[in-house]
Amino acid sequence: MKDSFRLSMDVIESQTKINFGDSILFLGSCFSEEIGNQAILSGLDATSNVFGTIFHPRPLGQLLLDAIYSEKEVESIKKDDLFFHWGSSGKIYALTSNDLKKRILLEREALKDKLGKAKFLFITFGSAFAYRHLESAKLVANCHKQAGNSFQKELSNYKDLVDFWQGIIRDLINFNSNLQIVFTVSPVRHLKDGYVENNRSKSCLIQVIAELTKNHNCSYFSAYELVMDDLRDYRFYKKDLIHPNELAIDYVWNFFCKTYLPKEIVDVCEQVKQIKLGRNHVPLYPESKKVLENKIIMDQKEKKLSVNHPTIKW
Repeated sequence: MKDSFRLSMDVIESQTKINFGDSILFLGSCFSEEIGNQAILSGLDATSNVFGTIFHPRPLGQLLLDAIYSEKEVESIKKDDLFFHWGSSGKIYALTSNDLKKRILLEREALKDKLGKAKFLFITFGSAFAYRHLESAKLVANCHKQAGNSFQKELSNYKDLVDFWQGIIRDLINFNSNLQIVFTVSPVRHLKDGYVENNRSKSCLIQVIAELTKNHNCSYFSAYELVMDDLRDYRFYKKDLIHPNELAIDYVWNFFCKTYLPKEIVDVCEQVKQIKLGRNHVPLYPESKKVLENKIIMDQKEKKLSVNHPTIKW
């Protein structure tokens, strides 16, 4: 019998499962980063948002193309004494234009290598609103606090995004025929766009993904619906009432595990997570007998898990 005070969603297990040692990638909005970090913390071979948080499907797709085809062009912009790139978040910066180019080319090559080995690529779209740099006519991943009159804000056309991403999917599958691509929509609402405008944006993204998932290599993970419908309460949000809090992220992560991980490793992932969190904890009395005993216990647990699952990423 279902809980009469809430809606609950059924888990639809993926036929393809993720195990320790399987390479997986998370790219897109900050929600993709949250789930990617959970995967890393749980000992999976995961990489999350190497170019930082990117909300719009167009620059997100472009960074994949630049990686696959080893694009050498890097257009830098200067803000104060730092250099940034239109196709990356503010996470990627350097003190000189040349250093920025070197860094981005290295990240592209690393991403290309990961894409070639990856079993899963998780893509999270955040917003269909784009910012077009007027001088270059390009849609940017981040405005990097440049003058507002340098950009034009626009709601992307549904059909244009479908056509663009269908081409990217073909290129990705040609590059790695075993790759499974999973799309999600971020439940983080972009209320600065406006309440009605945010809903139009999310609706556009959901429509786009509905078309893209007609490809047999592509599927959809319902992170958006889990937060907006299943966890329909502001107690699952941070103080800004926009970003899902730790409770919500844990809930979606558990749903993710039931969908994509074999039952026998879900508990192992949780044990790995607790050991990592324990090691990251800074004790008040590090020299105490109890702390030293706990360290020995954690070392023994890690060793035992590593023997049974040698591909855990510690």
